[in-house]
Amino acid sequence: MLRNAGLETMGITPHAFRRTGATLLASELGMQVAADVLGHTSMSTTKAHYAEPDRAVKSEPATVLQRLASPS
Repeated sequence: MLRNAGLETMGITPHAFRRTGATLLASELGMQVAADVLGHTSMSTTKAHYAEPDRAVKSEPATVLQRLASPS
């Protein structure tokens, strides 16, 4: 798969490639879809070992919390 994508010389392991795919699927389509594609019977395996949590700062909660830093 890595060879077909032209990535075999980049030092990417099959496991890292699988984790990246799982993370993208979970982010875009949900954890259940990622688990299904990876062939896991439980989302807990996917969540614990494959899909990275979304660490992006969401703008709406960040805006609300920013009020704490603003002088009243």
